[in-house]
Amino acid sequence: MVAYKIFCGVVGCEVEDFFNFFKERGLDVSAINAKYVLNREILDFAVGKALKRWYSGERISRNLGVEIMLYLFATRQIRDVIQFGLKERGMKVYVVVISDRDINEAEFDCVDIVDCEEMETELNEEKLKKFMEIYDINEEELEIAGKENFDLLVKEKIVLFDLNK
Repeated sequence: MVAYKIFCGVVGCEVEDFFNFFKERGLDVSAINAKYVLNREILDFAVGKALKRWYSGERISRNLGVEIMLYLFATRQIRDVIQFGLKERGMKVYVVVISDRDINEAEFDCVDIVDCEEMETELNEEKLKKFMEIYDINEEELEIAGKENFDLLVKEKIVLFDLNK
């Protein structure tokens, strides 16, 4: 049985060391810059969709961490999602760890764990515009759904991506 765990933190090592840390332990990992994650619920939703397709053999990428990012950002273009990944030490990230065994985040000494709620901020106008651009959501869609339902518009984009891949 495959399990995954999402946690948040600040990367306390070099990027290469971060990925090697998980690789050496036989864990798949995806690290996404926190400022590009609307909230943990959206990330969890995208991870579920990505894992379902990955383990059914319907893959876009050869790397599960990248596959998760493709689903999260609802695009088939790897070059488009790379910009949203871990770039440097000290970066706040959402980390998705995938394993066939129990995952204990206490063993991840290369990440200073923080509560994910600390990473999330209010959906202000600037953040809203950024996510509208990322997910290609136009003003008319936002007007119909309402700002209070913006996360549903993002989930819809992820579902449509999943259905059309």
